[in-house]
Amino acid sequence: MDRRTFLAGTVAVPAVAAVTELITGSAARAAAPGYVVNRSPLRPDAFIRLAPGQTRAAGWLATQLGYQLDGINGRMTEISHFLQYDNTGWIRPNLGGWEELPYWLKGFSSLGYVTGDTRVINETRRWIDGVLATQASDGFFGPTGLRTSLKMARTSGRTCRCCTPCGPSRSSPATAGSCRS
Repeated sequence: MDRRTFLAGTVAVPAVAAVTELITGSAARAAAPGYVVNRSPLRPDAFIRLAPGQTRAAGWLATQLGYQLDGINGRMTEISHFLQYDNTGWIRPNLGGWEELPYWLKGFSSLGYVTGDTRVINETRRWIDGVLATQASDGFFGPTGLRTSLKMARTSGRTCRCCTPCGPSRSSPATAGSCRS
């Protein structure tokens, strides 16, 4: 390939990409209602996120996801005391609870939608509906104990999120009141 052919090709690629974006970009946006696209000066996203359930695994990947469904991820509610539906602060805020539920639920729901497993999808909906039903008037979700734990940590001398000892007994005059956890 000579230099002129190469240079002509390198100029044509961005021009074709720009025209393609004009033609397909608006169509792609129209195909995804509610999808937030980047505005200038940011570049448009290269891909549009698909809605849950729009893809299905096949072959080796489907087998591996099946192992997850039958393994700890798919059966975590049978193993973890944090995930007992009627005995968690995420469903009954006056009870205790920890962060295990939201982290597990994120992966569990993704697994259900990618595999199309109705048991997992229905259980995910049950959990999400239960958690949403506990929303406080200020928007807080979850165990009341988690809401107040950082306040108590500041006054009890325990270590807060900021990794420094807090509370009147541990604070020096220079750092007193500096914790923002």
